[in-house]
Amino acid sequence: MTGENDTRRGRSWAMTALLCAAVLIAACGGGDREEAMTRAEEPRPAADEGAGTQAAPVIESVVLDVDGETRHLSDLPFDHSWDLVLPAPVHMSWMDDQIHGLLFMQLTNGQIHGIDIYSGETRWVTRPLPKLIKSQHQPCVVSEEVRRDNGEIFKDERLYVISEDKLFVFDCHYGQLIWRYHLGRNGSYGFEPSSGPFAIGSLGSLRVFVGDWEGRIRVVAYEQEKDRPYLKWQFPLRAVASAQPTGMEGLTYVGDRGGMMRCFDLDREVQWIYNARAPIIAPGMVRGRTLYFGAEDNIMHAIDRRTGRELGALFLESPVRSRPFAFNDDPHHIYAFAGGRSDVGAKAAVQGLHSFYTADDNIPYKDVEKHYLEVERMAKEWFAEGITRVVASSPGHLYVTRKNSNVILDLDRRTGEINWNWSLDEERKGEDRTVHLVEYTDSTDEIRTIVTVNADGHVIAYRLFGHQR
Repeated sequence: MTGENDTRRGRSWAMTALLCAAVLIAACGGGDREEAMTRAEEPRPAADEGAGTQAAPVIESVVLDVDGETRHLSDLPFDHSWDLVLPAPVHMSWMDDQIHGLLFMQLTNGQIHGIDIYSGETRWVTRPLPKLIKSQHQPCVVSEEVRRDNGEIFKDERLYVISEDKLFVFDCHYGQLIWRYHLGRNGSYGFEPSSGPFAIGSLGSLRVFVGDWEGRIRVVAYEQEKDRPYLKWQFPLRAVASAQPTGMEGLTYVGDRGGMMRCFDLDREVQWIYNARAPIIAPGMVRGRTLYFGAEDNIMHAIDRRTGRELGALFLESPVRSRPFAFNDDPHHIYAFAGGRSDVGAKAAVQGLHSFYTADDNIPYKDVEKHYLEVERMAKEWFAEGITRVVASSPGHLYVTRKNSNVILDLDRRTGEINWNWSLDEERKGEDRTVHLVEYTDSTDEIRTIVTVNADGHVIAYRLFGHQR
C-alpha cells in the first residue's frame, strides 16, 4: 500500500513539474521550446549534474477541518502577558516586520498608538487623523539605515498612512508628524486613493506609490532642501490598482485589475510588464529573486522580480486575495489565504489557508552552450479549509481562527493538522468579550503573542513563553 501511495505521489509531482515547465517555456522560441520540453520529460539529473537542482518532495494536498482537542488556558503554553486600557475602542491594528515589536493601533478617536508588543507600554500617540483609515488603505512601515555627515548611522523609521485623500508621514520613534501631502493637488481635488501607500528609497530619493480609482499610479517625493512633498510623477495604468504596491532594492511592483503586473524604477521607467490575464487585487510578496502573487483566475504566480519572466504557476481551486507570507527559517514554503468574495464580481469561493512548497531549479537544454532555464518548482502541500486569520506564530506552528470566531486553533505548519483549540471567551466573558484580534505574520517567529481587545479598548495579550508543547 505504501509503495502504491509513493508511486501516485511521484506521478502527481511529475505532472505538476511538467506543467510548470510547459508554462514557463511558452515564451521561448520554437527550437528552445522543443528542447526544453524534451528535457522536462527526461529524468531529472542528480544534484551534481546541474547547479541548483533539488529533489522533489513527496507531498499531497489535503483538506483538514478538525479542531483538535479543546484546551483551557491553564493547559496551554500561553500565559497572560500584559494589559492595557486605551482611551477609546480600536478601529484597526497592524504590525510590520520592518519595525520589529511595534504594534500600531488606530482608535475610533482617530489617534494612532504605537505600543511595545512585548511589554504593552504605549511609546507614543499621534494627533487624530481627519478620518479613520479604510481597510483597503493598508498603512506602510519603512525602516532605512541613514548615514549622517559625521559618519554616524541611524535608523530612519516612518509610518505612511492615508486618511481621506491625504498622505500622512509619522516618525516611528516619537509619533511626530513629519509631513503630509494632499493627494488631490494639481487639479485633481476629490482624488480617491484605491490602494494603501508604498514607500521606497532613501531620504534623498524617497518615492511613495499610491493607486487611484482613475486607473493611475501616483508617486510622491520629498524635497529636503525646501522641506516639502510634491507629486514626482504619475503613470496611466488604464486599470485600477487596488492591490498595495510592494518592492525592494529600488524596484516597485504594481498589480492592477486589468491583470498587469508592472515593475517601476524610482524615476518612472517601466522595467518590465507581466500579463497575468486576470485581475490582481492582492499585494505580492518578494523573497529572494521571486515575486509571488495571486490572480482572480485561481493561479498563484511566481515571476523573476528582476526580469518579469515567469518562473512557475500553480492552479488552485480558488483565487488568492491576500498577500502571501513566509518565514525566515523555512526557505521552501510560502502560505496564502484563498477564497472568499472579491469586489470585482467574482463568485464566492471556498476559504482557507494554503501551504505551498517552492524551490529554485534549473532545466538544462540539450545544447550545452545555452544557459540553464531557471524555474520555480511549486506544489500544494495542504489546504486548511475555513481558516481566515493568523493571529500569532511560533516555530512550526500557526495560531489561527475561523471566520468570525474567537476560538484559537494551533495549526501544525508541516501537516496542516490542528492540534488543539482554545476559546478566548473562556477568559474574556460578557462585556469583556473579545471584539478585535490583531492579525499579523511574524517572519522571525519571535513575537509569539496573541493580542485581544474588547469593545471598550481593554487590551489583553497572551504570550508563548518557552517552547510549544
